[in-house]
Amino acid sequence: MKKMTADEKIDRLRSYELAMYRIAKSILMQEEDCKDALQEAMIRAYCNMDKVKDISYLKTWVLRITINECNRLYKKRDQYGKIMLLEERGVVHKNLEEHWDLHKVISQLEKKYREPLVLYYFGDCSHEEIVQILKLPLGTVKSRLYYAKNKLKERLGEEYDAR
Repeated sequence: MKKMTADEKIDRLRSYELAMYRIAKSILMQEEDCKDALQEAMIRAYCNMDKVKDISYLKTWVLRITINECNRLYKKRDQYGKIMLLEERGVVHKNLEEHWDLHKVISQLEKKYREPLVLYYFGDCSHEEIVQILKLPLGTVKSRLYYAKNKLKERLGEEYDAR
């Protein structure tokens, strides 16, 4: 990849900002933690962007940095006994209690099922992008998404709408 100017790097990062925010919000839930994670992820991506060999992998590389930073902050926060809650998307609910149920169910999924679900619904990533980010075979990504969606549907009942 050719060396980018500072403005080109910033423009690229801004184009990924919404996906980065959705991922951070879905993992960390708290706005201040999201801001911290995004700031750190942006700095790391900006400083190391020239190391990416193929520009077509830039988005997945940036989203992986975001996930890693969120996981770092989540582990740090978790040491103090806080619960992970994920932002709702793609789920129909009637009241706040059901919203909390969604967060509880998603936070109880194993990391290997939670990550592809978060990337797919909150990061707007395709299956192929999830493969690149998580470095897993396509079949594994699809099966983990299928499992996670079924667990949500099973635990949340008919209120769940798996788009």
